[in-house]
Amino acid sequence: MSQKSYSLNSGERQIATSIDGIRADHRNRYTFGIEAVEAPGYGLDVFCGNGYGSKMIAMAGHTVLSIDGSQDAIELAHAHYETSEILFCQKIWPFRLPKSAFDFAFCLESIEHIPDSDAFLHEMMQCLRPGASLILSTPNEDLMPFDAKHHIFHYRHFTQDAIFSLLATHGFDIVKWGGQIVYDIAIDGRHIPLVGDAPVLLDTPGQFLTICCRKR
Repeated sequence: MSQKSYSLNSGERQIATSIDGIRADHRNRYTFGIEAVEAPGYGLDVFCGNGYGSKMIAMAGHTVLSIDGSQDAIELAHAHYETSEILFCQKIWPFRLPKSAFDFAFCLESIEHIPDSDAFLHEMMQCLRPGASLILSTPNEDLMPFDAKHHIFHYRHFTQDAIFSLLATHGFDIVKWGGQIVYDIAIDGRHIPLVGDAPVLLDTPGQFLTICCRKR
């Protein structure tokens, strides 16, 4: 993150203690990705936040190693989202993972927080088995331009073409993708949440893109 704040209350994190309390647009990204992963599998939830998505993955029949840089978030995850199928771990990027060990990896709303996206995607390629799935979401520069004043924790946003190209460069083929419109962006740059669930619409550009890939 640009300001290296890993606080649970930084303003960038979901903090609800139940899945129903998490904003629907966030839950919908996990649901979209889970539908692309065959069960049962052993995978990652990288930068898992408070762990609600990890529990959604586990409820779909998977076993998950879930990593986040925030000790506060991991403590909340242990308290409210832990199951026998999830191992929560606090670790700050960059870190190394065992090679060819995982059937899938989720990385939602996180790559924009990482200064070296190439290094991160290289690590994902190394740790995934051949044919494994990577589910990634990120703001879309085409519809949500990066603004350092309002996106204080981000390094960049990616255009749709740029993120598709970056994934291809690192050996991932896109299986499906979709977009969400989540905010009304005011003239002064403020993001005003829209009413509704903000579903991920297949093959439709949005302010946020969720992309399901497969390692070659």
